Formats: sequence, C-alpha cells, structure tokens
Amino acid sequence: MANDNNDDGNGSLIVGLIILGMCITVMIYCGIRQMMYPAPPPPRDMSVDQRNYLRKVRQQSLDRLWYIARSKDRPPETEVGSVSHA
Repeated sequence: MANDNNDDGNGSLIVGLIILGMCITVMIYCGIRQMMYPAPPPPRDMSVDQRNYLRKVRQQSLDRLWYIARSKDRPPETEVGSVSHA
C-alpha cells in the first residue's frame, strides 16, 4: 500500500471516506430517480386456456422426469412431433 507523506497519516482514511460518500450519493440518486417514474402496470391473470396448457406441459415434464428417474440406461421415449434434446 502507498505511504502517506503527510504528518497526520489520514490520507487513506480521507480517500476511503470520499469513496464511501460517492457510493451513498449514487444510491440516493438511484432511489430518487426510481421514485420519479410511475409504477409499472400489474401483470394480467392468465386465461383458462393458458392455465390448461401450462398444466399439460408441467405434467408431461413430470412424467418424463419420473421415467428418467426410474430407468437407468434407457433415454425417455418422445412423442411424435416433440423435440428431443440429446
């Protein structure tokens, strides 16, 4: 570390306090800037079709995971038209 040439030896302390003050200033600036903009709109609820589709995809994923967990050497059999990741 660099040696201070002044008599009181507080050069490193002053530099540290300046850096700390700048960090606090940036955090205050970001907080004030964020308060100036309006809040984003709340997310909309999913439709019944979307919920049913996601439920189906989740169940297929769990079925494949269960199959993989139960079989040691065989890869899972994929359905026609599905994407196989090798």
